[in-house]
Amino acid sequence: MKTYEFDEGLKELTEQVVKDIGEEFKHVDIGKILFVKCKGVKKGKFVAQIRKVYGPYVLLAGGHTFVLESNDTLFTPLSPEGKLRVVEHELRHISPASPDKLICHNLKDFVVMIEKYGVDYCK
Repeated sequence: MKTYEFDEGLKELTEQVVKDIGEEFKHVDIGKILFVKCKGVKKGKFVAQIRKVYGPYVLLAGGHTFVLESNDTLFTPLSPEGKLRVVEHELRHISPASPDKLICHNLKDFVVMIEKYGVDYCK
């Protein structure tokens, strides 16, 4: 059974990524992100994902625009660098042109990470 909990550690990782990346992530407002850990997910579903909060669910999410969720089964065993890179990858979904919107995965998204860190960037 899946369970969720708030994840202050994920928030701290995100703050570090935004600080380290600097100018490229100036549009990321950490105050708009709710950080949660999901436990009980089958292996292989996802490592982390960011989602937009819509409609009345914004109230349930405490007014946050996005939810950044980690899969405890796959995220926790990653190296510290791997965790930072996964968070960086998820933050790249926040649109620089419209910071309240998410952009879908595209090849460029992966190319940036692979060029920067190599094929196994999230190990």
